[in-house]
Amino acid sequence: MASPFLSCINSVLGRLGAIPNTWTVPKGRAANLFQYVAMWNNQVERQKEGKVEFDTPAAFLELIHPIKWNQLNFGVNQADITFRVHIVDQQIDASDGTLDQNLEVFGYRDAVMVALGGGFAPAFGSTMSSLKEDTDNNHTNIYHYMIDFVSAVVDSKGSPFDPDSSMIGTTPPTNAEIDVSITTSY
Repeated sequence: MASPFLSCINSVLGRLGAIPNTWTVPKGRAANLFQYVAMWNNQVERQKEGKVEFDTPAAFLELIHPIKWNQLNFGVNQADITFRVHIVDQQIDASDGTLDQNLEVFGYRDAVMVALGGGFAPAFGSTMSSLKEDTDNNHTNIYHYMIDFVSAVVDSKGSPFDPDSSMIGTTPPTNAEIDVSITTSY
């Protein structure tokens, strides 16, 4: 069984991958906005070095560290987790006077804000709230935009509530004996 934490991460990735393409969908292109969705592993730098390739626009999910867990009770933990969405787009000069301007990324940004900031709560988490955004002020034809969201996530992995846990909640045996007598009067 997947852990609550992994379920939370997968629900955010799934939500990003399911954002519909509300623009005209070119022939042969998927109906989803992002052509590639994955966990963040500095793919932008690695693509510039020719070590990895992916279709754009792409969305990557990063968990901002450190994650500080707070124990609630019985081994159940809670943390306010910051999820950073990296929006990556590649745009060649359109020859329309917009060289070095990627304005399409703001449409992608809006779609992410609606999908994650519009009342979405990941599995085992609270409704996500946006924290901050960062634009790419020194880019080539690869544009990198970042949005941070926060959610209060609860994780029961390793607690007595975890179905995979070896901890078995039992009540110790008692030697108590209860005698009950009922007297009724009419």
